[in-house]
Amino acid sequence: MKTALLEALDRCFSQTDTDPLFCIASVLDPRYKDNLFDGDKKQGMREMVRAELDSVADGEVTNREGAAPRPMRTEAESAPSLTNMFDEIVQENDPDPRQTSATAQQLDCYLSEALIPRSDDPLTYWRTNRGRFPELARMARRYLAAPCTSTDSERLFSAASNVLNERRNRLTCDTAEKLLFVKKNMPLFLKEAN
Repeated sequence: MKTALLEALDRCFSQTDTDPLFCIASVLDPRYKDNLFDGDKKQGMREMVRAELDSVADGEVTNREGAAPRPMRTEAESAPSLTNMFDEIVQENDPDPRQTSATAQQLDCYLSEALIPRSDDPLTYWRTNRGRFPELARMARRYLAAPCTSTDSERLFSAASNVLNERRNRLTCDTAEKLLFVKKNMPLFLKEAN
């Protein structure tokens, strides 16, 4: 059983240092930041966070209402020319350097600060510091929130309702517990036997 558990842990967590979800969530947790990564992986992790910051910032600019409309062109300017097309392509693909540098500065400033105690709530930290790090706080709200999921304890309650029902209402607590144990652990025993 120990071997099966160890293999399951290795399988589930072997990619945590390269998966952007785990890296970004770790960095945005002010109790750990980039201290969980060794020197050569810190740079890659920072690039992941910067790429996510840039994509969030770009999406916000394109989706923001009240964005400045493109100026109307005169007839002479509206004639297609290679120079006009090139200028339009450059304007569309050129990220706003002020915004990119602002997000990079936010990340650098955040990472340079001291860690908060492990007993503190990271969401409380982001609530109080969202004025200083607005884009990071927005990302933290998305990455540090607990997703809705069906956990093993809920599955166990469902299994218990299958063991104890109207037709099987006279089982003792010990017998019901043993039946649930066998039901949940039988796949591990069968795997071990093979």
